[in-house]
Amino acid sequence: MSVLRRILSLLLRDRRQNLDIKKELGINLNIVQIIQKRRLSYFGHVVRMSEERYPNMLLYGQIEGTRPRGRPKKKWIDNIQEDCLDVGLTVVEANRLARDRQKQMENCYTEVGLPARVDHVLVAKALSQ
Repeated sequence: MSVLRRILSLLLRDRRQNLDIKKELGINLNIVQIIQKRRLSYFGHVVRMSEERYPNMLLYGQIEGTRPRGRPKKKWIDNIQEDCLDVGLTVVEANRLARDRQKQMENCYTEVGLPARVDHVLVAKALSQ
């Protein structure tokens, strides 16, 4: 918030509410939505990579061995599954949508009002909520 206050040349003693500052700058998303948008965007990028690239191998690969006792650590794909559930998709559907980049750019971004430069369908659905 301090950066946004600096953009508007405001001090804390001006006693302006955070919501008013965000509204004045046209910021609609909170930090959780921004992180979700970027995570889904990178997921679409990794899905479209060739199979020889390391990020793609790590996404679809399996590691042999056992984990230590206790609660399993949260994996990146678990976060993607949660983000997809928030958007109303399964990971399989999200994977299919992310592979067809041209189709998703034409259809989804015009619905949300974003330029076609934004990365993929999942981001558009996340923004529409």
